[in-house]
Amino acid sequence: MKHTHILPIAAIMAMTVLPMGCIKDNEEEPRVPISEIIIDSRTVNMEKGDTICLGYTVIPENAAIDGEPLWESSNEDIATVDRYGNVIAVEKGRCFIKISLDGKTAQCTTYVTGVAVKNVTVAPGSANLYIGEEIQLTATVFPEDAEYNEIIWFSTNEYVAMVDNGKVLAMSPGTTVIQAFAKGVMGICTINVNGIEVEEISLNVQELEMSVGDTFQLETYVLPQNANPEISFESSAPGTVSVNAEGLVTAVSTGHATVTATAGGRSASCEITVIPGSQPKTGDYYYSDGTYSTEFDPEKIPIGIVFHVTDPTKDDPFLGKTHPGCTNGLVISLYTAGKSPWQSNYTNYNGSINDWISENTEGFLPISSEADDGIMEKAAGFNNTEAILQFNAAAENSEWISEAIKMSGDFTTYSYPPAPSGSSGWYLPSIKELSILCYGVSETGKYSTENGDFINGRIGSLPSEYGAQTLNETYWSSTEKDGENAYDFHFKEPYGSSYALKNEKKSIRCILAF
Repeated sequence: MKHTHILPIAAIMAMTVLPMGCIKDNEEEPRVPISEIIIDSRTVNMEKGDTICLGYTVIPENAAIDGEPLWESSNEDIATVDRYGNVIAVEKGRCFIKISLDGKTAQCTTYVTGVAVKNVTVAPGSANLYIGEEIQLTATVFPEDAEYNEIIWFSTNEYVAMVDNGKVLAMSPGTTVIQAFAKGVMGICTINVNGIEVEEISLNVQELEMSVGDTFQLETYVLPQNANPEISFESSAPGTVSVNAEGLVTAVSTGHATVTATAGGRSASCEITVIPGSQPKTGDYYYSDGTYSTEFDPEKIPIGIVFHVTDPTKDDPFLGKTHPGCTNGLVISLYTAGKSPWQSNYTNYNGSINDWISENTEGFLPISSEADDGIMEKAAGFNNTEAILQFNAAAENSEWISEAIKMSGDFTTYSYPPAPSGSSGWYLPSIKELSILCYGVSETGKYSTENGDFINGRIGSLPSEYGAQTLNETYWSSTEKDGENAYDFHFKEPYGSSYALKNEKKSIRCILAF
């Protein structure tokens, strides 16, 4: 029973109407002693300064109670308790609150912790700064007597502003949030950093003549000098002149381009004319920036070897239409993309891809020798690849795509570094281009593997860290024979071209035009 006992009125009235003789004169009901006393909470957790009231229950409920309960604390330096069971947390620590009643006792373990941090505020709550300005922030912890070791400061974007013990330094234009933590509770201040307005921007040169393959570093000058804007560069003709984010200009192909630097709404331009440079040679190293050299340049990243110096657009009108600057030659990749069937589900397709291309597209040469024997003498792998990519992209062909062309497309998409912007990008060579890669161009009608051996020697001469792979497998071409077969080329004994069923797996080695 609970520690408060009130005799019900109904019971009193009932006692007044008991029949005479049920209780003998002067005879009292037997008293029921307390068998046990229980404190409602066996364990309590309190913060310093908190107050709670403990209750208790006696067993059995009809036990007779004599007197009042006695409440005691085992350590009043930690927690005190009054005669009504009200406990006050005094200091951090542990003690026992004990109740005694009619010879029975019970106790509650009481844990007192320090005052927890409830809130942190940062003043000011926001601020606008210019680059280079500083401001001292102040963090206030509530309640005042909350216990914590230190305030820890963070900036959510240190490129915009840094913070050290509450002192904020504006670094660059933008917005960041300064956070102050005390025992995991956070207060914030929003910092907006404004750049100093740009009044003028200029370049170190306004006109420039470059040779194909040359590079030049553009330098920018911004006024006022303490302005620190983001500077961007753009070329009007990336296929002629490319420029990176730092202003490094590369002459890709002959022609004219304007390179513009922009900062804070102001701009400056450089007019660049590109003239023919040194002509490429078979065996030149071809780099990720679109340049080439006979001697290896360790400052650049090689991605291929020039294997034929010619104007590829003469055989491939589609290449000339889409990449008119690619008139210098052909490059073989340093890496094999993988192995793949040409078209694994050709039996269910039951037709040639060339027929679909001729019926559904315009502007492409035939890709199949069955349709045109002369295609065997056309170095038109770019034409073939782009045409078959359209076949693959058509929803009606999703079940019988050309996996070989898909793999070459994936190589273009995922290879790093990517092919230069002034090139055609990687594609699957035609059977004629693979033949040129191995034999070169014969003026006498006699063929040898001299060109292929030379190219392999150049590939093998690269430092081992590039992992370049020599040509020693059978490679699919992009030239179709008919509905069942496509052409391949053996770069091993016996050398030469042949054809195979489209579901056979062979290696994929891409080339590009530049």
